[in-house]
Amino acid sequence: MTRVCFACGSDLPRSEFSKSQWSRGVGNSRCAECVQESHWDGAEKPTARRNDSCAHDWDNWDEPDAEGCFRYVGFGRYTRSSRTGQR
Repeated sequence: MTRVCFACGSDLPRSEFSKSQWSRGVGNSRCAECVQESHWDGAEKPTARRNDSCAHDWDNWDEPDAEGCFRYVGFGRYTRSSRTGQR
């Protein structure tokens, strides 16, 4: 049984797809290589957002704004980069 990869258009056997990708159905599943993003041919991989910060300063780390089982959430400000002054 074969399927065409949604990303690269290759007609590949089921073994080239993960179980979760195969279950997405025809026209929606991507092969393992595409999922691993190896089809970018040296081009820069797209990202949802770039964070070009290089330095920051915490407002008040002793009193977190929120906390969970394994984390504290605090706000700070960027001190160097194009985002200087942003929270």
